[in-house]
Amino acid sequence: GLALDALGDANPNIVALDADVKNSTFTQDFAKDHPSHFFECRIAEQNMVSVAAGLASGHKIPFASTFGKFFSRAFDQIEMAIIGGSNIKLVGTHIGVTLAADGPSQMAIADVAILRAIGHATDHRGNPAITVLTPCDAVSAYAMVLAMADWSSAVYLRALRADTGIVYGDNETFEFGKFKVVKKGAGKGKKLTIATSGYLVHTVLKAAAKFEAAGIDVTVVDAYCLPFAADELLALAEGGPILTIEDNYTGGIGSEVAEAAARTGKVKVDSLFVRNLPKSGKTPEDVLELVHLGEADIVAKAKTLT
Repeated sequence: GLALDALGDANPNIVALDADVKNSTFTQDFAKDHPSHFFECRIAEQNMVSVAAGLASGHKIPFASTFGKFFSRAFDQIEMAIIGGSNIKLVGTHIGVTLAADGPSQMAIADVAILRAIGHATDHRGNPAITVLTPCDAVSAYAMVLAMADWSSAVYLRALRADTGIVYGDNETFEFGKFKVVKKGAGKGKKLTIATSGYLVHTVLKAAAKFEAAGIDVTVVDAYCLPFAADELLALAEGGPILTIEDNYTGGIGSEVAEAAARTGKVKVDSLFVRNLPKSGKTPEDVLELVHLGEADIVAKAKTLT
């Protein structure tokens, strides 16, 4: 919301659309400050995407937002907009099982696989047909929203609801198609590279002492963008095993890395992702443990790979 409002001040071509959840997506500040550039589309996500595509065809830069889960009902409209070369910006909030108390009917966990599949096609600009972003903290979320406005092709940003700490400094930038190393291995112990995103960046960093106690030298990568330069991640691993961890169904980071590794036949890749249907819980940790993505699950899996 803060980033979108700032964009509205800076660029008159920025417009925002929302599906009757502006108090949850925080587009309400933009609506108040830029009323002539805000379009309330109500609970009609398919139509909202089509309206966004129409605005993009008129050389506007449309940011359309709702809960990530609700974009799934607009998949056809999203794909048609992308096929038409539309420069749409989608922001799906309340993503992943860390939504916790709101339950699985509102958790976006299939969205990554759906849109990453399209992202591995190239549009007429030579870019991924859509880029999928998953920020892990407030700094990265703010920076990525600003970067979306400058990118010439479709983007989908997945925003967490759960509270998190700050990982990055205020001046950090997030290049599309890349990843960031948030913890470098110390060179002592059995080498393991973990690639994760979103809330699970924090979960993995909190488990750092447990890895050290188990004699595992962990390098932690924030794979905030899909698609990304997976070959660079393989080089970073230096032949050691890679564990991918993500708060969504299969088809995301794990697939990205495994497909690249399969071309080499030299790197061992294993994946943790949501393998059983989630339920609601009091805290994000409650549901992560239910779907076997808790700290203990991650450390146990790491031990099998080193």
